[in-house]
Amino acid sequence: KVNMFVGWIVFTLAPLLASGDKEVTYCVDVVFVLQTSCNLDDSLVNGATQFIISLVGEVSDDEDSTMTLITYDEVAKEVISPQIPSKFITSLKKGISRGDSCPNNFMAKTADALDLVDTNNYFSDGKTKRGKMVVVLSDGVSFDLKTNMIATLTKTTTAIKNLQSKGVIFATFEFYDYIQGRDDDRKGDDEYALYNPVLRMDFDADHRLSFVNVLSKCESEDKPPECRVPTLDLIYVIDRSLSIAAEDISKVKDFLVQLSRKIMSTSVETWIGALSYNSKQIPELNLQGNKVQRDIEGIVKALEAIPTTTSDGTYSHKAIQYARTQMTYLNNEHNRQDAQNLIIMITDGVTNIKPYLNKDPKKQDKYSHLTIKEAGKLTSGRTDLVLVGLPNMPALRLLESDKKKDKELGKAKIEAGKNEWKGMIENRYPGDKEKLETNLFFLNSMDDLLNRFDDILATVCKMKSL
Repeated sequence: KVNMFVGWIVFTLAPLLASGDKEVTYCVDVVFVLQTSCNLDDSLVNGATQFIISLVGEVSDDEDSTMTLITYDEVAKEVISPQIPSKFITSLKKGISRGDSCPNNFMAKTADALDLVDTNNYFSDGKTKRGKMVVVLSDGVSFDLKTNMIATLTKTTTAIKNLQSKGVIFATFEFYDYIQGRDDDRKGDDEYALYNPVLRMDFDADHRLSFVNVLSKCESEDKPPECRVPTLDLIYVIDRSLSIAAEDISKVKDFLVQLSRKIMSTSVETWIGALSYNSKQIPELNLQGNKVQRDIEGIVKALEAIPTTTSDGTYSHKAIQYARTQMTYLNNEHNRQDAQNLIIMITDGVTNIKPYLNKDPKKQDKYSHLTIKEAGKLTSGRTDLVLVGLPNMPALRLLESDKKKDKELGKAKIEAGKNEWKGMIENRYPGDKEKLETNLFFLNSMDDLLNRFDDILATVCKMKSL
């Protein structure tokens, strides 16, 4: 499993942020603390170093942040001193040595590594407010002697609390699930929870977007006021039609997880629900009634559980109607009166219902009026609408065809989708042209979910608070 991951990360992970395109500057000192004890296979440790490279690669042009690497088993040691991201990557690509102690050294003195972070003062002081982050990559089990497990965990707990008291936040990269089954009766998750991590990572997903979003950005002297989200009854409406690849639905889920974390960080009274759709409307997370989640971790768990499978049909009008009328969602606005209703809809194309659209370029908007009309029904109530238009990948592939008819069909599909989205916003906000700029987001690539994150968040922050 780990070997497969290493190949995937080396050969297929292109940077989410193109070099030179980033306008955001980060001010953060990150210390990676990597367990290298002998109970961990070489492939797992090597995979972890490749993962670190992929994370840091997202901010490789940044010169206001530092990255450091500490490894530990029985002994904790600094392997890469604080360096700007680009130099850190160069150093880490040279590899790390696990010494001559394997296969005998199975100790993992996490507390010593965290104490080293503290005593070496890796976090910069100065006038600029900076983030302080430690990313612990471990099996989640501090280990000295088997007869000394409780005392060892106590030391780790003390070291964690010491750093937290100094403003350090933690993220974890978790090996535990990859070493189970070797007569190991220890509980790794108990230790992971002590870090109260802002981000939990593993080999099973692409966490680069999540990592970038928890980094501290540089603050200018004339910075704008902090984005504070009003109390919302928020519903995510997610397109799961056949034209969207499973990996792209995963990126949508990652985006919604990070958006939810940002929203809940300043608006703890916000309620969040979610539904996905194709030819059916599929409840994923109720807004009210039974099976609701009010804390951010419960919301995140529900969003992460949304399937990436797809099916025929793009019944966008039915999805909006469902969100607006169902008792477990907005219930025809018989929900909280002290919260602003908001639907964030993420879709890649035009409404398509049975009998499904044929290949006639002139008829790709055949069913658009249904969804535009449904969006207009939000006007009389208190429900705002934000539309995130994903790239229609099948249509883009048609544009690359040598056949004229394919090109015409691809162009028609893309234009029909954009016109439908524009019509929805215009019908929801008649006469308010500004909403076409603030509430409608055309994405040219899936990576634009990251590039437009702050813009989308800013729109949510500006929702009228009741």
